[in-house]
Amino acid sequence: MIFQGTGKLAGLVAVGIGVLLSSWSLFAQEEKAESQDSSESKQESQDSASSEFDERLEEWKSLLVDLRSLRYQYRSAETEREQNNLRGEYETLLEKGKELAPILRKDALKAYTDAKTKDRDIERFLASEAQYHFQNDQYETAAEIAPKLAEGGYDNANAFTLAGESLIQTNQYEEAKPFLEKAKEYEVLRSQSEAFLEEFDRYLERWQAELSIREAEAKADDLPRVKFETTKGDVIIELFENEAPNTVANFITLVESGFYDGLPFHRVLQGFMAQGGDPNGDGTGGPGYQIPSECLKENRRNHFRGSLSMANAGLDTGGSQFFICYVITDHLDGRHTVFGRVIEGLENASKLTYIDPSKESTATPDRILKAEVLRKREHEYKVNKVGMETEGPAEEDASTKEETEEASADAEMKEDAAKAETPKTEEEKKSEATESSEASEKKADSSTEEKADNSEEKAESEEDSESEDSETE
Repeated sequence: MIFQGTGKLAGLVAVGIGVLLSSWSLFAQEEKAESQDSSESKQESQDSASSEFDERLEEWKSLLVDLRSLRYQYRSAETEREQNNLRGEYETLLEKGKELAPILRKDALKAYTDAKTKDRDIERFLASEAQYHFQNDQYETAAEIAPKLAEGGYDNANAFTLAGESLIQTNQYEEAKPFLEKAKEYEVLRSQSEAFLEEFDRYLERWQAELSIREAEAKADDLPRVKFETTKGDVIIELFENEAPNTVANFITLVESGFYDGLPFHRVLQGFMAQGGDPNGDGTGGPGYQIPSECLKENRRNHFRGSLSMANAGLDTGGSQFFICYVITDHLDGRHTVFGRVIEGLENASKLTYIDPSKESTATPDRILKAEVLRKREHEYKVNKVGMETEGPAEEDASTKEETEEASADAEMKEDAAKAETPKTEEEKKSEATESSEASEKKADSSTEEKADNSEEKAESEEDSESEDSETE
């Protein structure tokens, strides 16, 4: 069905329904008076909101009603031709909604900030927008809206949580702290936010170190860059050649060979990351070799929103698979090689269709239509692979070629054996640790029981021996 396959664009309808029905998980405590007399709200709107916003809001509501109507018509359509016509109308309206949404949001923010009294239409629209973008990993937009709601007296304490977490994910730590503290005061602070607040100084220091490096990089302005043309729009990535030169060389080599063209983002997890670069499309494939990890270096880079990192099944098992972080994932620091970051188009990367390989899904994964190197340094990029003692000369002799082929075959075997979906979420890590602990306990219990059985057998043997000696005597 068209309405099941439109991906996150269908979220536009969800946002609108949120506006009309005022029901969101994070704002579950919102008043239940949707059906109350709207005359008071209407009068308040006339007093406080701009006429531009009022007009666009009516246009927005009308568009949402039309979208829902088309959905119902499509389901009852009897012919393919009728379905195709409805699909065309739906997609046209959807594009119109995409264009209208940011304009409406801008008008709403201005009207809300300038208003002397509360306007429920504006407030509810902004709350729905903030919640939707937060839940769909578009933290920049959420961070633009949520703090204004919290500061503007929005009567739901969860607005402080939403504001604080959005600001944290967009690296606005000092601005986030007061909102998180207020959320804690109201006892609505989530466990993730509590961890940030408890270790605030560590997270701030971690970011300041990264920011210092980025400022130096901006001044030098010589790092390689790659562009992904995806089904959700362009994504431009800057590569950390200074800290991960071999990983960058490998990535550039693969991009220039056309390796990534057409490959899917086969694993995209909400609130975590988007993984791609697998020719098999299921997390088991690679280029036919593996490269050494560079995540244990003293100058390694850490994981922030927008970081580009290598997927692996353990140290020195990376090849072509990578992931783009949607959130701060410091539990992956030192486990995966961070070798770049998104500098443009993060909003497009955040719109990739969610795909969880561990669950059944009919969703169509987004793809890299084309990958190209925008710029690189003026030197040859040689790749050091696992099993190679050196980068190797330009011309290999027969023995070197044979060794390389053997190393490549060995790498393929390891790659097939690994078959791991990485990176892991914190919950997955905890689950693995628990399973490992339980397995160790079972092994220990088994060992103890075995020793006890052996002791009993030994004691019985000694008793029998003594008995035999007694009989002999």
